[in-house]
Amino acid sequence: MDYPHTKFRISADIAEFIKLSGFSPATVKLFFALIFLQDQTGEGWPAIDEVYEPKDHFVTVAHLRQLGFPSDTRSSRFLRKPVAELAAFPEFFDHLAIGPTGRYLTWRFSENFFDAMGDMEVYGLIDANEIALCQGKFGGALLAQIPLHRKKRMPEFRLVGPNKGYDAQPGDVLPNLIHSQIQRHLGPLLQKWADETKITFAVLLGCASCVTYRLHIAAGLELDSASPVSKLADHIEQSGLVVPVLADEYRYASLPFCVVDAVFSIGVRYASTQKVVSNLCEYTGWARFAPTREGRGEGEQRLTDLTAFFDTLGIDGMADTVFQNRQRTSSRSGILKSEAVLLYCRALTEAGINTFADLDLDRCEYAEAMILGLPGQSSGIAFDYFMMLAGDDNLIKPDRMVQRYVANALKLDAIPQPRQAAILVRLAAKVLRKRGRQWTPLSLDHAIWRFQSAKASAQD
Repeated sequence: MDYPHTKFRISADIAEFIKLSGFSPATVKLFFALIFLQDQTGEGWPAIDEVYEPKDHFVTVAHLRQLGFPSDTRSSRFLRKPVAELAAFPEFFDHLAIGPTGRYLTWRFSENFFDAMGDMEVYGLIDANEIALCQGKFGGALLAQIPLHRKKRMPEFRLVGPNKGYDAQPGDVLPNLIHSQIQRHLGPLLQKWADETKITFAVLLGCASCVTYRLHIAAGLELDSASPVSKLADHIEQSGLVVPVLADEYRYASLPFCVVDAVFSIGVRYASTQKVVSNLCEYTGWARFAPTREGRGEGEQRLTDLTAFFDTLGIDGMADTVFQNRQRTSSRSGILKSEAVLLYCRALTEAGINTFADLDLDRCEYAEAMILGLPGQSSGIAFDYFMMLAGDDNLIKPDRMVQRYVANALKLDAIPQPRQAAILVRLAAKVLRKRGRQWTPLSLDHAIWRFQSAKASAQD
């Protein structure tokens, strides 16, 4: 694809319109292609004022073929219906037509469309290569919604019907789809997205006045008319789990302990992690716990206080003298966990996070983006656990205990992937709260962990 860059943005409002438009896959492809091509022009997406007028642009049929259109003919015949569908929306296009020779297309977006694209407070980042994934009945909705939601901490959107914050518009007709239709039309499309992007998906049946469906980017369960989330919630109640008092580690007095615990606890028995934190306290003299989870902050140590010890002792010195632990992030060419702690701290401080008070959404997302690129951290499990220790009650640490519990509850042949288990447990907590139970994802995660630990001990 001969372009200086292939990434482009789409506003949440336009993504919502595309989802509800009912356009054919070819029309949606053309719409996205024109948005991408507009982004490539010198005009781009300027703010519209009284003196600015949108400009005309053109693209050859050959260039459109690079963006996912058929390539078996030089004719522009395949564009006739998509152009007619889009041209029927004068609020978006001042002009859209196939050229007289049939070898090119001309367009000019309207001022209204520039305004709709100008609100980028929430946006999706799309790679032009993904336009080719738009196929079948739900292709347009998926192409509009997945890029918009995939970077969110808890990605969730409605595939049929308006998302939260949007009202159904007059004339919107939501199809009364049945499960077999969803499975037949949606399953293959999700598989294509999974193969191309490595995202996994779960589809959950909604219960609106008409049949609606939600997508959750994080699980790969086979579609089932009985929601796996409801099954898991039922199993939780049948197991007799009770909301536990959280372990002391959830009220660490300082943020450095949260980093150390999150890094050292992956893939090992937790007792060894507790020993590492204890060794750090003994060496530094720092207070280990705050009186309450909510009352942390006074007299806390900063991440830069921990990295100062690394400056003096080095990675090996910290491993041998302070942590007294030389575990690695992986048995195969993994780095020392002491080095992983240093890299974590650097990423967090680069994002502007040094104490508990610095943990706002923007900084955490920036930090997460950097940490997921660190050696051995691509799964995101350690980062989510760090956030749980630091105060986020809406996350799960999907270790083997949680994965096995979910597999048993849903009678799965194989243990689910960590992210899959995390999403299902988090959604089960929502279901249980609707039933009047006082679960949070964090407390449910902790209760499952205790339940499975006791079960394992009884079998030893």
